Amino acid sequence: MDQGHARALRVAVIGAGISGILCGKRLRDEGFDYVIYEKHASVGGTWRDNRYPGIACDTPAHVYCYSFALNPEWSRSCAPGQEIHSYLKDVADRFDVTQHVRFNTEIIKCEYLNKRWHLHTRGGEIDVADVVITATGAIHHPNIPVLSGLESFAGRWLHSSQWNEEIQYKGRRVGIVGAGATATQMITTLATDVRQLTAFQRTVQWMYPWPHQVFTEEEKQVFRSNPAKLKELSDSIWAVLRTIATFVIDAKSPEALAIQATCEKHLADAVRDPELRARLTPSYQAGCKRLIFNTGFYEALQRPNASLVTEHIEVVEKKGIRTADGRLHELDLLVLATGFQTHQYMRPMRVIGKDGAELHTIWKDRPYAYRSLALPEFPNLFMMIGPGSPIGNFSLVTVGEILFDYLLVFLNKLRHGECTEIRVTPAATAAYCQAMIDAMPGTIWTTGCQSWYLDSTGIPDTWPWSVVRFEEEFKAPDLKDFQFS
Repeated sequence: MDQGHARALRVAVIGAGISGILCGKRLRDEGFDYVIYEKHASVGGTWRDNRYPGIACDTPAHVYCYSFALNPEWSRSCAPGQEIHSYLKDVADRFDVTQHVRFNTEIIKCEYLNKRWHLHTRGGEIDVADVVITATGAIHHPNIPVLSGLESFAGRWLHSSQWNEEIQYKGRRVGIVGAGATATQMITTLATDVRQLTAFQRTVQWMYPWPHQVFTEEEKQVFRSNPAKLKELSDSIWAVLRTIATFVIDAKSPEALAIQATCEKHLADAVRDPELRARLTPSYQAGCKRLIFNTGFYEALQRPNASLVTEHIEVVEKKGIRTADGRLHELDLLVLATGFQTHQYMRPMRVIGKDGAELHTIWKDRPYAYRSLALPEFPNLFMMIGPGSPIGNFSLVTVGEILFDYLLVFLNKLRHGECTEIRVTPAATAAYCQAMIDAMPGTIWTTGCQSWYLDSTGIPDTWPWSVVRFEEEFKAPDLKDFQFS
């Protein structure tokens, strides 16, 4: 490699969540000049934004952390959201990432001109970088359903991601619209404190009784004093998850059938009333929608102050919600736990690539990318957790580390002067995307449900193969799939 042509390379990262913090730490380690743009006032991404009661991660905490910052302080096997946010802030501070973040600075346009990216902020500033890494994630644009009459509601209504500590719910009549992980966590937590809890369910979900281990102070002290023990625990959990993850790519696998049987038994054991049990029994296979790990949801719904509503929401009125059966459900607080627009990625930011190519035009039918990282029309731009990432398979922290190692090859080629422009070829992109589509039949996501994995064309937007294949294919780029100029 000819070091004589090495050049200073400026990298701009957009987003300071899990992936953005990872990029900052690794870019610092590798000696790159970089800046992170964050539209909010602190790091943390989805764990900063979501603060609703009961929030927790459904990935075991000891693998939901960076390999360079294993955490001995997790209180539970599936950590509460506040702990995860604190962990992310600590990592950003500890590894000098925070000082590289420009907070409260939203990038509204990225334009590729003269082989450099020009980043326009909402405040009117323009920055120039050689490389852009989008670390915007997929869970940050709230999905607000169209509910007739919502603005007429006399109480307070909000999306679950807009929760704050000032919201009063104790002793009040609370309605929760939604049936996913957020809704079930909130229902499980709020049921004991509210006067009346009404769960408005459109599509029922399967509940997997994941054992939530609580770690004692003595156990945490062992991890603090013996990092090898902590690493051993992390490795053992990861080994189990790598095996279990096979159920999503083969709906008929023994793992998939075992998970289905466990969910069915959990429902049968927890809900004795046959009418309620029928309304809580999904018509699709467990895992088609993202599997929910919850052991207290069924118990919460059977409390005297809780009710499950499966009738269609007709209209929101001043006093509450009126359903299709004509009944008015009076409420003081209405929470829309209705998820996110997961296929937006970095949009609505405007991205203009080579020869004026516009991202919103290229993605008008569905978002796609070569190995979730790159598109032909956008040289020197890489996506962390882009289209086709394994968001339904395993820890996104681990995924992020694997992806960064992969794109580091390109960063070094640019820095060492081997080229000034890198872009994936259209042929390689088309072939890769078609291979993903061809691999989808037989996966758990195509067994007959509507889920947030599916894009507007009905194709699951996630990795359709095994964890092992992901690890193998991302060890190094296939350089023949790229153009270097």
